[in-house]
Amino acid sequence: MYSSFSKYFAEMVGTLMLVLVGAGSAVLAGNEIGPLGTALAFGLTLMALTYALGPVSGCHVNPAVTIGLALRKRFDTKLIIPYVFFQLVGGIIGGYLLYIIASGHSGFIADGFAANGWGEHSPNHYSLLACAVTEATITALLVFVTLSTISSGFAKGFGGLAIGVTFVIIYLISIPVTNGSANFARSLGVAAFADAWAVQQLGLFALTNITGAILGAFTHYLIYSSEK
Repeated sequence: MYSSFSKYFAEMVGTLMLVLVGAGSAVLAGNEIGPLGTALAFGLTLMALTYALGPVSGCHVNPAVTIGLALRKRFDTKLIIPYVFFQLVGGIIGGYLLYIIASGHSGFIADGFAANGWGEHSPNHYSLLACAVTEATITALLVFVTLSTISSGFAKGFGGLAIGVTFVIIYLISIPVTNGSANFARSLGVAAFADAWAVQQLGLFALTNITGAILGAFTHYLIYSSEK
């Protein structure tokens, strides 16, 4: 058994690395690797973290995953607040480290800073409703797949692969719409260092993170309710 400190620290470090590497791929190399490269950076980072930190904290690194697991009684509800707190702290630290690196370039302008947005701040100018539906849906899919990997009968040792691939897929879909979130800690981490609009639009991504967690957990319940 690992201590509470180890679990919380693992969540913080995991979220930090997800933001630093994932968002960093867009900020530092977006013009070279494009949306596919960014989606792969996020997905492969999450996959690696799942195998590295999963044995310690479960590697949630996402408030939606923590809430979804708790709703399905796969996680102690008393730990929701500390887990989410350290995820948010990790996201902000990751965003800050990325800001330090990016601002070392003479032509750096914070502007969007890989932040999530809707309307005029959506990469392809999607509406608020379109962005909300996209984020809630992809978050629900991520939560559902995560829950499925710890259900009886799932192939042992392949959970990290399934979660990582899912993250790549949902980012390929969502990058043109919202710049890809499915994780409020990721959204907060970069918004804190982007232009003011990014913070002003954070409410949508907090709401869809929670909504997606509920939808993903409910879908898992409907499909796996007869699980022994």
